Amino acid sequence: MDSSLVSTELREIAELFASAMQDWPTPDIESISQFVSELSAYFGQPITEQRLKAVPFSGVNSWELESGATLILMLEKALRLFKADNVETALEKLLTSLERQIHDGQT
Repeated sequence: MDSSLVSTELREIAELFASAMQDWPTPDIESISQFVSELSAYFGQPITEQRLKAVPFSGVNSWELESGATLILMLEKALRLFKADNVETALEKLLTSLERQIHDGQT
């Protein structure tokens, strides 16, 4: 795959994750691991598209579902790029790929 296309895909996956984190209703989340812990507690583990879709609207969980919808978009891209079918694996592969790009000077 073309390295510029991979860079674009990586950026899109990272931006979707950041958007989901921003939509999450807990104020002042300080780390990715804290966010993933909250996602796991809310949706279950592993955090898959099926689990994200399985939580019904309760009348008070619109931000959680908005965040989940964005994570579904992220997972669709991560599945194509990394063959990752859950948030945990997608993040691991995303961070590894970004570290590799930084190390190789492709930022």
